Amino acid sequence: MYLDRRVRERTGIRVRHVGAGTGAALDIARKGSVDLVMVHAKALEEKFVAEGFGTERIDLMYNDFVIAGLRMIQPASRA
Repeated sequence: MYLDRRVRERTGIRVRHVGAGTGAALDIARKGSVDLVMVHAKALEEKFVAEGFGTERIDLMYNDFVIAGLRMIQPASRA
């Protein structure tokens, strides 16, 4: 990956990705096996930090849902 290579070239730090669901990712982090966790369950993230496993929770991304299409019109009569 481009970003991984750039980080290593500039810092000497090797970036390694570990894919897991939110619960599994937080369990991995509780064991101290990772330095950064990116998950998407705010309540679980806040609990993780409150328990002392994390130092800070930062909003990184969010979703916008846009419904696009034709405006609803009355369907033709069935008579």
